[in-house]
Amino acid sequence: MVFIHPADLPGPEVAGVVPFAADFLLDTTRAAYLLVPVAVSKLFAAGLETFDGLDAAGRSAIDRRNALALFPRLGAAPQPPAPSPLEQIRHTVSRAVLRGVVRKMGVG
Repeated sequence: MVFIHPADLPGPEVAGVVPFAADFLLDTTRAAYLLVPVAVSKLFAAGLETFDGLDAAGRSAIDRRNALALFPRLGAAPQPPAPSPLEQIRHTVSRAVLRGVVRKMGVG
C-alpha cells in the first residue's frame, strides 16, 4: 500500500495551520460524507426539522444558505427537474414518518 496525499490546498492557506493539516481535515470531512448511510442522514434531517431550538431562518441556513456562502458557484447551478407527483408524495410521507420516529426517540 502506498500513501499518496496532495501537498497543495484547494484554496488559500490558513494562517497558523500547516497546509497538510488543513488538507487532512478537509479529507476527513469529504470521506465522512461517503460513510453515512442515507437512512442516517434522513434521520438527522428529521431531527433538525423537529428541534425546537431552530427557527425557520436557522433551518434555511442549514438547508441551503450556509452552503451558498461557502460555495457560491452552487447558486449558479441549474435547478434539478421537478419531481413527479408520486415522488413528491413519497418524499412528504417519508419526512413525516421520520419526524414521528425522531419525536418517539426523544431526539428532537
